[in-house]
Amino acid sequence: MKSFRRSLTYLWPYRLRIGVAVVCVLVIATLWASGLGLLFPGAKILISDEGLHGWVFKVVADKRLGISSLQSTVRVPGAAPQVAVQMVHVEDGKPAARAGLKTRQWIVGLAAKAGASPPTAASAAPGETNLARTIAFAPTDQPVVLGIYDQLTQQVTSVQVTLPPPPAAYGA
Repeated sequence: MKSFRRSLTYLWPYRLRIGVAVVCVLVIATLWASGLGLLFPGAKILISDEGLHGWVFKVVADKRLGISSLQSTVRVPGAAPQVAVQMVHVEDGKPAARAGLKTRQWIVGLAAKAGASPPTAASAAPGETNLARTIAFAPTDQPVVLGIYDQLTQQVTSVQVTLPPPPAAYGA
């Protein structure tokens, strides 16, 4: 510590230059961090498997159902592993909540018509992008039948959901 104090006496005449250098370093660090912070969301979308179009379909489907979701690989008993939409959060009063869906459930299939056979794991869409796209563009005047896998009961059931019109901001 004694040597450090001694060195400070030699640096004292250069205190203004050292102060300017420290301020410049802080400004550069802030600019780098903000630049990377702005690029990360876009890069994440473009690099991910679903791509930009899949992300847009997922956002519109989430808004229409009133959920927050993640893409997950699920193994339903009696079927091969498949991509499903895992419901992370179900908003109160939205279509998913009115249909009785819970956060422990996954959407594994979809039938566009109410009279169609209930969707099962075997008839599920091959990827979240396709499933999310179908939900995003589902008609508003008729119910949509979702195949729901419950983690607790390990059963696939069907649930009818009537979706509101797509948000105007997304132009769907």
